[in-house]
This record gives sequence, C-alpha cells and structure tokens, in this order.
Amino acid sequence: MADTEGIRERYAGLITEGRAAAMAEPKALNRLKDGEEATVCVRVLEIPCQKTFERNGKPGRLCSMRVADKTAEGSLVLWNRDAAMADGLRRNDAIEARNVLVKTASPVELHSILITEIEKTNGDGGALPPTDKTPFLKIAELRDGVPSFDFEGHLLEKSGVRLFEKNGRKGSVANLVIGDGDSRIATVCWDANAEYTERLRPGDAVLVEGAYLKNGEAHVGKGRIVRDASRERDEDAAKRLYPRRKISELEEGETALVEGDVSAVFEARVIKKCRDCGAKKPCACGGAERDLLLATAEIRDDTGSLRCAFFDEEARSLLGIKLTGVEVQTLLEIKRDYIKGRKIAAVVLPKIGLSGRLEGVAKKLL
Repeated sequence: MADTEGIRERYAGLITEGRAAAMAEPKALNRLKDGEEATVCVRVLEIPCQKTFERNGKPGRLCSMRVADKTAEGSLVLWNRDAAMADGLRRNDAIEARNVLVKTASPVELHSILITEIEKTNGDGGALPPTDKTPFLKIAELRDGVPSFDFEGHLLEKSGVRLFEKNGRKGSVANLVIGDGDSRIATVCWDANAEYTERLRPGDAVLVEGAYLKNGEAHVGKGRIVRDASRERDEDAAKRLYPRRKISELEEGETALVEGDVSAVFEARVIKKCRDCGAKKPCACGGAERDLLLATAEIRDDTGSLRCAFFDEEARSLLGIKLTGVEVQTLLEIKRDYIKGRKIAAVVLPKIGLSGRLEGVAKKLL
C-alpha cells in the first residue's frame, strides 16, 4: 500500500489528494460504488486470452480477467498496455489494481484507465479467497476425466491459423505440438487463442491455462495460451522432434530435419486449391477455392542438394514476405539475393519427383 504523498509525487502532482487517497487505500469489492475510481486487492481466478479489436481505424487489445476478494467476485478489464501486462500474470496471483474505474458495482466490473497501475503482491492479510484448485500437471500426467487443467512446456510445432464457419458461427483454429522433456501433446487452440499463436515461434516457453483433454489432444478455448517470459526459449526443442539427416541420407517417405543453405530460388506463385478436398482447382467436389502461395528452392549441405516445395506459411517464411497486392514473382526477384545463401532448418518430406529424382516438401521451417 502506497502513501498519499508518495503517489502524488510519482504523478508529479498531476492528481488530486482525493484521487491519491483512493489509490492508497484499497477497498473491498462489496463496498465499491458505480462510477468511482478505486484501488482493490484481489486474487486472479481466471485469465482468458487477450482479444484484439479496431476502433476508429486504430488497433487495440483487451483482457477481461475474473478476480475476487473475500467479499465478492467480478471482472477486471485491462485495455491496451495494461492488457499486455496480463501475459505476465498467472491464475491465483494476488494483485493490487490501483486507480481502476468501477463501471458497475453490482455485478463488479472494473476497467483500467490511463493512470491505472497493476502490481503483484504477496496476498497476505487474509483479505483474499483461497487459491483456485485447478491442477497444474506435467504433460505425461494428462488424463481424460479432468475437466480443466494447466500445464507448461515449449512450443515444438505450429500450423497456420485456419478460418471456419459452423452453424452460422465463424471461428478460427490452430494446431500446435507442445513438449516438456520427453513428453509431448497435440494442442488445439480456438478463436482468440488461435490468433495469439501467430505471435509464437517454435522454441518459445508457453503456459496453458484452463485446457481440457479430448481424443488425446489438449484443447484451449475459454482458457488461454501465452508466452512465458519467465522461462528461457529452447532453440533446439523443435529440432528434437524429428530425426536429423544429411541430404544424402534422406529416404523417400521419411520426414526428417535438414539443415543447410538456400543455394537457389526458382519461383514463387499463387495457385488455386479447393478448401474442401485440397486438390487443385477445378476439382471434382466443386468446393470453394482458396489462394495458396507456392515457392520452390534448393537446399544444399556438405553432402548434396535437395529441391523443395514450400507452401503457404512456409513459403512466406522462406521469402520473408506477406501477401500483398504486389505480384509475388516480382517480390521474389527483388529479394532473391537476400534469400540465396540464407541458412535454414527445414522439416522435409522426401518424395520422388516427376524427374525421377528425390525432391522434398517443406512441412515446417524452424
């Protein structure tokens, strides 16, 4: 708890004594009044994934956490820079939220404002409820029948975000593989969590809260996945997922990790494929078409070379581009010298090509 004069000094005298007093003296949730600004000490019960939005042409983000003290339970909505702070919080953390706006006192709904401060505390004093009993498990301990659990690990692999529509509702989904030590689990992220995965890279330490198990996969919907900045990245975690091979050791049909230099880049173009059956358009099923970026390049190590096809996210990663209105082949010509000679680690599936030689499909770039 801070003193009134110290708070005014921290804000260079720009806040009144009354506001400083409100920030210095925490109030119980059941004593709040609509429209006032107050300081509260609460326990974090649940942190959903941050959501992004656009207002008046400007992007923003918010995170609506469920919090409680011994007198009541409610929501604490963090906006923009304050929402980013939620990445560093965990379920059961005790926090002091200074100078939050009480949008409604019943039910309790608090919002961060320009001078809100969020700080972790030790939770002493008996004013907070007991910690939540959601189990924190190792991946090897995950079993069916647990309605909700938390776990952590390192991101080994991720897919791109896919959009879908079901029963009139639009959504998004992304598939990950997360590992800790020798254990790993397929993890399915939905909607806001799927969008969050675009900010993650293989090797990142991640925390998953509020997951459930279905068909041997961890699903993250109402819970969240977040990068865990308190733990170091494991640069080699994803590489341990696949057997490492020299190009001369590759065999048809065996997915393997290859490391080398990009010795040549041949083409980049957009092809039309069916969303339903995955075949090139036109196709037999008549499904809707989608644009798919294709790039072809050659990887070389000290034992040989392999011509590879890169699709969609892997193609964009190889070329270092985002899809724009500019013709991709034109972008390739501009960036060819930058790409050639670049060192890459690629998970490839070797196949016999039309030339009769072994070629590869790049499944992942690490």
